[in-house]
Amino acid sequence: MIAVLVAAFVVLTANLGGYDLWPPDEPRFGQVAREMMQSGNPFALTINGEPYKEKPPFLFWLITLISFPYGDVTESTARVPSALAALLAVFFTYRLALRLYGVRAAVCAGFVLITTALFWWEARSVRTDMLLTGCLSAALYAFWMRHETKSGKWLIAFYASICAAVFAKGPPGVVFPLLLAITFYWGRRDERRALKLHWGLLAIAAVIAIWIIPAYMMAAPSPGAPAQNLGLAENLYRQTIGRFFMGVSKARPPWYYLENLPLNLFPWTLFLPWVIWFTWKRRRENDAMRLLLCWIVPAIIFFSISSGKRAVYLLPLCPAFAILIGYAITALADDPRRAWMRRAVGAIWTVLLIALGVFAIPFGYFAWFDDILYPDIGAYWPFEGLGVSIHYDMLRAISVLTAAAFVFAIHAFISTVRKQGRTVHFAMAGHFAGLAVIAAGLLMPEVNQFKGASDFCAPLRNLTEAGTGYRLYSVAFSREEYIFYTKHNHVPFLVDNWPLQAPANVDPAEFIAQQRALGKALRNATETVPIADWSKISDAELEKLRAHSESVFSFAKAKSPYVDDFKIAVGNAVRDFAVDVSSGEPAFLIVQEPDWCWLLPFAPELRALPLIAHESVGSERVLLLANAQGAALLHRP
Repeated sequence: MIAVLVAAFVVLTANLGGYDLWPPDEPRFGQVAREMMQSGNPFALTINGEPYKEKPPFLFWLITLISFPYGDVTESTARVPSALAALLAVFFTYRLALRLYGVRAAVCAGFVLITTALFWWEARSVRTDMLLTGCLSAALYAFWMRHETKSGKWLIAFYASICAAVFAKGPPGVVFPLLLAITFYWGRRDERRALKLHWGLLAIAAVIAIWIIPAYMMAAPSPGAPAQNLGLAENLYRQTIGRFFMGVSKARPPWYYLENLPLNLFPWTLFLPWVIWFTWKRRRENDAMRLLLCWIVPAIIFFSISSGKRAVYLLPLCPAFAILIGYAITALADDPRRAWMRRAVGAIWTVLLIALGVFAIPFGYFAWFDDILYPDIGAYWPFEGLGVSIHYDMLRAISVLTAAAFVFAIHAFISTVRKQGRTVHFAMAGHFAGLAVIAAGLLMPEVNQFKGASDFCAPLRNLTEAGTGYRLYSVAFSREEYIFYTKHNHVPFLVDNWPLQAPANVDPAEFIAQQRALGKALRNATETVPIADWSKISDAELEKLRAHSESVFSFAKAKSPYVDDFKIAVGNAVRDFAVDVSSGEPAFLIVQEPDWCWLLPFAPELRALPLIAHESVGSERVLLLANAQGAALLHRP
């Protein structure tokens, strides 16, 4: 167990804080924890100063607790709770596999879990899903111990783990254990009654109420802007009924998980044909197999019925999958008649590593031996036209990763042909672990130039840390990474509040949706206009932007009677915004290129704002602009 936990620590925590918090979830959750630290209030969660009701508080409590000695939330302190939860899941997976199938299957299950693609990725991510998985792995272990021993202490541990899971992610914390209890004890009424489900769930609800009642009282809707804050019933509806039946978030087809699971279980997907056949033959073997199947199958069916789907929703199944795979692989390794199957898996794995490893040759050539011949390698790459910098550090990182894959391919081939391939599964685990550590240490910091917002926000962060006051606006979009890395709340403009009010006979939500659709149409039409220099947009370019905007308005008039009113209302709002930004104290605004294109025709005077930064952040090109007073702040000695 110690060897498995040490391996888990090395693989899952390598370079944990070596790159930015990546959107959409990581900066959001980091910012919620930071505002909790600043307010000192563990009940009312906020982001950008507004109530945040999407997730329960457990993750934010842990991040705040870990960050407190450092005085602020950092990349490392934000990710530590997920890593610790992953280690907890590995521990309980090992312990449960040991009870079910012995030490060999337990060791194999531990290494399978550590090197499962989805599990490894989520262990390094600031999200609630790994915390949920850690709590539910404890619940699964406690359930089995209660089943074996009939001890009351394990029943308490079972419900305590469920309670922690609900604090981690809400309703899913109850769904998995409830499905297990119902299906595992199906036809066993006395045993199901002994589980005291009604009392356990009532106790969990009482504990949750200790937090949720004061939290929602403190975050009550503001009388001045009630539409901006969801009430308790509305938010509960959106997170449960809305997601399950109506697909308010991530709507997917029913077969989504059948396509998605093989990818998320990689590289152990290569053993799936054997695991499925092995499991089917032993489906009625004993209560141990019943436990694993009752944890996996009902959950897959339940979440497949749900309209809203994401790969991470099935993350709590990974420990059970790891035990099942570990048990099946151990049996496969002992079967002298199945040498062909072990060697087939080893051969496929070798080919996959070679496919990755061959890239080491051209990348290594460019990275190390061609500095003099091609001093400006970026010019030879198609990414250059997208504003992406391909530099030598990135090529070196890719070279090390792919060269390691080539070396591992040789080792995979040796493991496949020696001893009838009985150790190929351990070779696969070691290879994945090595590639994962290299990716975390070398490749992910280089990918950070595409994903991270820290460098873009550095000028404003320096002002914030120096205690300099300024206003910050986010125009036509609002993203938490800019709040987190500027360490400054922003004022959203044309994000949720649109200037045109709904007529009495029109549904307000539908009317806002129409305005957003028209804004999106303007965005799509104007972003095709080429801009030579974003710091000096010419009159000719402005006229082209205006002409594209007018074409949208002309077309939209035939579909909506409110287009002219929208044009007037938005025009007045943008011109008022231009006056507000240009005058008064130092001010900065963050805006994406396409949004700036459709807003400029309404207020051409915005062209005069000094351009401070212009970079690719994620999938968008983003501009940081300032008024004269703000620009002066950045240029003062």
